[in-house]
Amino acid sequence: MTFELLLAIIAIIISISSVIIQKKELSAQREELSKTAKANEKSQQSLNLQAKIQALSSQLNAEIHLHNFNNKKEINPEKQKKWATENFNKIQEIKQDIANLL
Repeated sequence: MTFELLLAIIAIIISISSVIIQKKELSAQREELSKTAKANEKSQQSLNLQAKIQALSSQLNAEIHLHNFNNKKEINPEKQKKWATENFNKIQEIKQDIANLL
């Protein structure tokens, strides 16, 4: 075997080893990207859930305020009772919506 042939074989072995190492590194990078994508997706879902809960909480506060206001209003008692009941029912719906999100 000549020296040049031996060098060529060594170069081929090094080249093949390099390709194998790169393939492993790419596989590891792909796995990390996949994990990051899943984490980002869960984070986005969490943010969406938080936004929905905040919106419902604001709506709930408004309905409670209306409920209290309608209970104190000095107008037609029948209308007052109707409004208070509607507000109370809406409050119950919103509370259930929040519970469903959690």
